[in-house]
Amino acid sequence: MPVRKLPCTTGGLDSYDKVAEYQLKLEALNSFGGVSNSNTNWTKVSRVYCNLKTGNGTEVYRAKQVESDTDAVVTMAWNSKTDAFDATGRFVIKGKTYNILFAVNENDDDAKMIFGCRRTH
Repeated sequence: MPVRKLPCTTGGLDSYDKVAEYQLKLEALNSFGGVSNSNTNWTKVSRVYCNLKTGNGTEVYRAKQVESDTDAVVTMAWNSKTDAFDATGRFVIKGKTYNILFAVNENDDDAKMIFGCRRTH
């Protein structure tokens, strides 16, 4: 039986209408005993609903500074699972990959997580 996707809202303007798959890279040793740099060693950790905003520019303001490497902002509800997401992982949203550059618990009130991301090709 198919599962129906319902958008989640926080009561504000954010609507969590996309599904993000959070992935972590597994560090595998190659035949020489070094860490493999293969791009295929990513494993799914979790799936959560989110909001994705991409910009036509590459600047996002955070903490009154310009983050020039960011071209997408992923927002999701805070919970103990999303609080553990950090810049060692990446999101896959609708088949597109976004490397996490920074993670912020907005206002430190445990309501919303904001991730600055860079889309990879």
